[in-house]
Amino acid sequence: MKGLFTKKDGTTLAYEYEEGSKPTFVYCHGFMSSLNAHKAKVVKEFCRENGHAYFCFDATGHGDSSGTPADISVGNYLNDALEITDALIQGDMILVGSSFGGWIVELLAIQRPEKVKGIVGLCSAVDFTEDVWNILKPEDKERLKEEKVIGPSAETKGYCWTYHLFEEGREHLLLQDKIRYDGDVILIHGDKDDQVSYKKDFEIKDALTTENVEIWVLKGSNHYLATEKDTRAITRALKEMSERHKG
Repeated sequence: MKGLFTKKDGTTLAYEYEEGSKPTFVYCHGFMSSLNAHKAKVVKEFCRENGHAYFCFDATGHGDSSGTPADISVGNYLNDALEITDALIQGDMILVGSSFGGWIVELLAIQRPEKVKGIVGLCSAVDFTEDVWNILKPEDKERLKEEKVIGPSAETKGYCWTYHLFEEGREHLLLQDKIRYDGDVILIHGDKDDQVSYKKDFEIKDALTTENVEIWVLKGSNHYLATEKDTRAITRALKEMSERHKG
């Protein structure tokens, strides 16, 4: 079932929901991606085959939800996730976050530890705004400060960078302190990821307070985790989470 959720501020979020047993698997997409992404379909297919409830939504500025790429921020995405899951998801959740979504699921788990029983991170881009800011050329930083928006364009590889994204992102950085979450975590990453290094997962592991963290590094895989081998690994992680947290 697909629908539109109206937030308290009147903006709307496109979502997809399929009924099934608990816990509900909630997929959070990456930066400038959507609920139609390949990895979302992998999670949905797993849920269908195993009878689990499935949920995914387009964050503000993505897909069929309200807003434009210039409205994308960590805070907006997190608030979207909190508001829509509080309203539409009852009971336990397993969060699956891809790239930017991998940052969001960590933040969501901190906010809703009683509901979030597990996290599967797929090339998790925790604190990525700071990583990108640190490698921007000085002239691009000045341009952002003056123009506030760069892209989407060929120059930015299709991305839209805003000064607000980087400034506001600093309010949600996680790796400078402990990530206070005590559930199960499986982090999957390709060792050929040229957008977010697999070493990021080890930083996340060290920051997490839980002892239940596994890191799966896939040889030869890239940021998109789109091969059959990658799909098998993702499905295996979802199955493990399902078996650990049967309703």
